[in-house]
Amino acid sequence: MSAGWRTLLLRIGDRCPEYGGTADHKEHIFLLQCAEQLPHKIPFFGVLIGLINLENEDFAKGIVDATQANLQDALHTENRDRIRILLRFLCGLLGMAGTDTWDLVSLPPCVCPITSCAHDPALFVHLSARGRTLPLYVDDMIIIGDDPEYIAFVKARLSEQFLISDLGPLSYFLVIEVSSTSDAFFTSQEKYTQDFIACAALTDYRIVETPMDLNVHLRATDSDPLSDPTRYRHLVGSLVYLAITCPDIFYPVHILGQFVSALTLEFDVSITTPTLLLSDSTSAISIARDLVKHELTKHIGVDASFVRAGLQDLMCSKVISPNSIIETYETLLSSAATILDEDAGNASWQPRADFYVYCILASLPWGGSELFEQVPDELERVLVGIQSYISIRRHFDDIAFSVFETDEGNSPNKKDFMEDLWEHMQLLSRNGWKVKSVPKPYLSFEAQLVVGKSHRFHPVSCPPPTFTMSSSEILKGQEKHEANLKYPQRLRRLHIFPTNKAENMQPVDRFVVEEYILDVLLFFNGCRKECAFYLVSLPVSFRYEYLMAETIFSQLLLLPNPPFRPIYYTLVIIDLCKALPAAFPSVVVAAVHALFDRISNMDTECRTRLILWFSHHLSNFQFIWPWQEWANVKGLPKWAPQRVFVQEVLEREIRLSYFEKIKQSIEDAAELEGLLPPKAGPNFRYHTDESKESTEGHRLSKELVSMVRGRKTTRDIILWVEEQIVPANGAKFAVDVVSQTLLDIGSKSFTHLITVLERYGQIISKLCPDEEMQLLLMDEVSAYWKNSTQMTAIAIDRMMGYRLISNLAIVKWVFSPANVDQFHVSDRPWEILRNTVSKTYNRISDLRKEIQTLRKSIQVAKEASAKAIKELEEAKSILEIVEGQPVPSERPGRLRRLQGFADKAKEEEVTIEESLEAKQALLARGLEEGKELLRLLFKSFLDVLTERLPPVSADGDVPNLRAGDPNVTFPASDPEAATMEIDNENGADNNSQVNRENTEAGYTIGELEQWCLCTLGYLKSFSRQYATEIWSHIGMLDDEVFVGSIHPLIRKAAFSGLCRQMNQ
Repeated sequence: MSAGWRTLLLRIGDRCPEYGGTADHKEHIFLLQCAEQLPHKIPFFGVLIGLINLENEDFAKGIVDATQANLQDALHTENRDRIRILLRFLCGLLGMAGTDTWDLVSLPPCVCPITSCAHDPALFVHLSARGRTLPLYVDDMIIIGDDPEYIAFVKARLSEQFLISDLGPLSYFLVIEVSSTSDAFFTSQEKYTQDFIACAALTDYRIVETPMDLNVHLRATDSDPLSDPTRYRHLVGSLVYLAITCPDIFYPVHILGQFVSALTLEFDVSITTPTLLLSDSTSAISIARDLVKHELTKHIGVDASFVRAGLQDLMCSKVISPNSIIETYETLLSSAATILDEDAGNASWQPRADFYVYCILASLPWGGSELFEQVPDELERVLVGIQSYISIRRHFDDIAFSVFETDEGNSPNKKDFMEDLWEHMQLLSRNGWKVKSVPKPYLSFEAQLVVGKSHRFHPVSCPPPTFTMSSSEILKGQEKHEANLKYPQRLRRLHIFPTNKAENMQPVDRFVVEEYILDVLLFFNGCRKECAFYLVSLPVSFRYEYLMAETIFSQLLLLPNPPFRPIYYTLVIIDLCKALPAAFPSVVVAAVHALFDRISNMDTECRTRLILWFSHHLSNFQFIWPWQEWANVKGLPKWAPQRVFVQEVLEREIRLSYFEKIKQSIEDAAELEGLLPPKAGPNFRYHTDESKESTEGHRLSKELVSMVRGRKTTRDIILWVEEQIVPANGAKFAVDVVSQTLLDIGSKSFTHLITVLERYGQIISKLCPDEEMQLLLMDEVSAYWKNSTQMTAIAIDRMMGYRLISNLAIVKWVFSPANVDQFHVSDRPWEILRNTVSKTYNRISDLRKEIQTLRKSIQVAKEASAKAIKELEEAKSILEIVEGQPVPSERPGRLRRLQGFADKAKEEEVTIEESLEAKQALLARGLEEGKELLRLLFKSFLDVLTERLPPVSADGDVPNLRAGDPNVTFPASDPEAATMEIDNENGADNNSQVNRENTEAGYTIGELEQWCLCTLGYLKSFSRQYATEIWSHIGMLDDEVFVGSIHPLIRKAAFSGLCRQMNQ
């Protein structure tokens, strides 16, 4: 049976010993998958496995062996998350020491003699002279029994431990309606049936006794394939569930179910044999047995804090020996040391070595106390090895990935993540390995688990380090970049709030809770609701809303790329605000204010992400925000980052709503109305107006509109342009009239624009064959949509998609003087440039995927062709003697059919090969375009920056762009605003002087300096974002762009994005 984290953990029902059955423990892999996908529940799973180990040692041994195999596979496939979590799981199997105890949910035996089922703590059994009672600890609890008085007593006792909502006698359960008499229960699904009929849109249905024609024969080829089979599968699945109370529809449902194919395709699982069902899979029992969701209660309001407190301290599971853990630690540590060895290693792969050591350190909060009690000398040996490694590793300078940047760089006392984590583990060691945030479920079972057998965890091996014989700095840089891609360095959490906002949390508890949050974000990235649920119910006894906000914002603003799409974090924050309405919204507001105070020092890419997130977030809360607190940014110069931030947020909000709505939302801050963009609408140059004199352009535009409405062909219009416009007025005037008119025809909606470009794009292509004319075309687009940044970007992007405009022409247009002057006050040119570069490399990526698919198809086609030819030759080779002559024994019809199959297979093979050759040619062309794009992009940055950057002094001092002009003081943004306190737990100076820059003395950075800072920031952003592509052509860039005397600030911005040394 396909297994996920919702799969049943253990058997129940007729296979339980209570019913005379025998338990089959083959599902150990299900528990392991649960542990991997819910890592913050690992201590619970460790105890569960330990308890099962007491009854069936083979089961626990299977867990250990499967874990070893998975860990070995993860090490060689370089699956970082799996390595980290499996190592933590090993510590869960080992166990940790503790002092507190707690029993699993039970009632006092002396008062209410209910015992837990030996194979499922969620099932309880009570035997009395009057019968058997079975309470189930699930979402909706049904207590079945023949003693009403005792059932009432059980409910009363349960209410002492839980917040119970008693719904009375059973009437509705899992969309099944239940009614009863003194003799029997009756079930129906009438409401479910009505909902199904409505979903299927069967408005004119009628009732029949036989729901399918007799002797019907359906085939998958009877009609055209469905474009989207999801709806069909949904309807058939609904019918299957309806058959619970309507068994008469079983036959037609089974007939329809024959065509619900490829159910597991989206999970990359192929089913080649009939599926063996090993347990009852009805939804009610599934929910009852799914212990990992025991807190997901709706009608039974279990106090979540009670459950979290109960899981605080459990006893060691004793499934594997401590020496096995030590051996695994030493294997990882030895590999890390080898990588950094000058003779046998390769320092470029330090990220892998750091990751191995990080995995060891990150697992110690879960296993350090037990290792310290059982093998203190061996643990001390590992810690000494880690200390030695930390002392020889190269400090990771994360200035290229810092959310906030300054020209002075990082503080010399600032630790990187590894140094910071090692300091936390040393403090934990001195405190006796006591961690409040790690549950210890094993303490309640110490008497039982201490006699359990410990299984050996077989040694694992790490992949050997890669050697580079070349002394080329470029090759070493490429190798270092590859290592960073596979093992990205963990960055320290973004400290947004003061340290006192983290309650009384110890540093190691902060790390553990941060690990919990990252794990939940990782494994629930496709289930936002469940992600939010687990985030608000972590197994800790203290508040962590501020830490959770910092962690999520750190992921959202993570450089060079967040682990998931930014929209995912947007949705999670929205769900958290709804899940914790009294706490989390205020935390988000405080985070926004804190980030806004430091927006002038924020990385340009992070600033763009913050703008996109903030505008989307507000759109989900009626655009409500205390804008009056930011109203004074209107008094700042137009290039001040805070003013630009507010301006861009308002513009993005209008995209998500409409102008009047956003204007109304800021009515309490009327000053900000001046930052609203013009009301979106076209600016048609040849608009017919009686007050304006009609020109030649008006006449030609009107005639072109008539031709389009008259359905003239593209060829006819091109001939008309070449005969009526170009000879008399020139090609540029023709571009003006045609582009303005076609844009106006397609201005009603995005769909209209696409239709116009598809039908009449050839006209534009004919008029704009070179870059000069394409630049003129983009000027016309920008003029027509001057009041809509969004439509300008969309129109240019679509024109590039239809290859009416080249990517090189767009780059040249973005770096034209009119756009360059807007670099520091508007995101308009940067949005177009981002779209262009992204689309260029997305094309290349898509072509590579298509080529890979075609290569696989060719292999399949060749095998099919060879098989068809073989069958044909075999058929021809079978001879018989007729009238003394050998002739083929096969019928001529079959030979012709086999010949047709062989010809068709060969034809398909040739067709795929031709497609492959065409795609490879397109890929070669795309790679050449990408190379030329990078050259032009960096050359353009170099030219505009060289022209405007202040020169280096005669003494070689690099100008400080953030110093500002002491003789110029712009209006202050908010004299009363509170400054942001920086978390200095990691050794960084608590200096908020930068934050007071805007609030006390006003914005002192001049326009030229701000332009330089902004443009340098985008240069760094593009270098960082497309580092892989840049490293592929770094030799060309060194020879053609980064040559001669380049301004140090330009070199620093471009090279820091590549993590490249300035002297390379």
